[in-house]
Amino acid sequence: MKIVIKEKVIPYILISLFSSIGLSAYGYKAEGQGGSKAVVWSISKIDTMQKNVQRNDERNPNIQNIEYLKKMFRQKAVDEISENIVYPLKRTSPIPSVENAEELKERFDSIFDEDLIRIITSSNLDQWSEMGWRGIMLDDGILWMDYDGKITAVNYQSKYEKKLAKKLTSKVKGGLSPGLRHDFKGEVYKFKTKNYFIRIDELKNGMYRYACWKKENPESTKPDLVLENGKIEFSGSGGNHVITFKNNIYEYKVFRNKIAVSGIADITLVVEKNGKEILSEDGKLEGDTTQTD
Repeated sequence: MKIVIKEKVIPYILISLFSSIGLSAYGYKAEGQGGSKAVVWSISKIDTMQKNVQRNDERNPNIQNIEYLKKMFRQKAVDEISENIVYPLKRTSPIPSVENAEELKERFDSIFDEDLIRIITSSNLDQWSEMGWRGIMLDDGILWMDYDGKITAVNYQSKYEKKLAKKLTSKVKGGLSPGLRHDFKGEVYKFKTKNYFIRIDELKNGMYRYACWKKENPESTKPDLVLENGKIEFSGSGGNHVITFKNNIYEYKVFRNKIAVSGIADITLVVEKNGKEILSEDGKLEGDTTQTD
């Protein structure tokens, strides 16, 4: 197990702590102008922090929660399932999140189709893994639950949701500033920092585009800066990643921290000039299409 440290050194005692429990470290935490890199959990199948739920301990509450979850889905107990979800339940942008139990009941079949229900109900304990404070995941993160047995994330898209996403994406494209409509494939995410509003889109060529406005300017206006040919780099299987855009001597980096220690922002913008950091701002995420599976 190795710990990836970028640029600034984390105190040795912290490194030793995370090394001893077998974590992959990667990510970013901004601390004002200049900022500092910080440990972010991005745990893969080979990490020693991950433990498959043991079959031989029926008293393990995690096993009980898994079996109860499977039972609910076998019975298709929608009312009961809706009460065992942590809201909001995020969906792939531009599909809106599910905000409460009543809404989940209305949208249940569009999220939990027969294929997903089959995956859940036919799963064995070897497919479920304890991932530290993050909770318990099925397979490579198609579904997550906390230690109280409540579903926290569903990284699966039914046929219905795929069609809906395509329809909503066309609507999103029509609302973009004219200069951003070319080669548009889909929205990845949008976020606001202290001074900027930023949207990241995927283009038809598989690359990413960065568009930035001053925070007070509406998205429908012409962006102050547009960069294309962004490249994404994932860390582990948890979904943490960075998308990098180059602009001559400048590099714009967007760090997305899906699995992070407490206090780490979900998303952070970093700007470097000739390899030296000149700006760092944490952001508030508005939407996200990237998946962990």
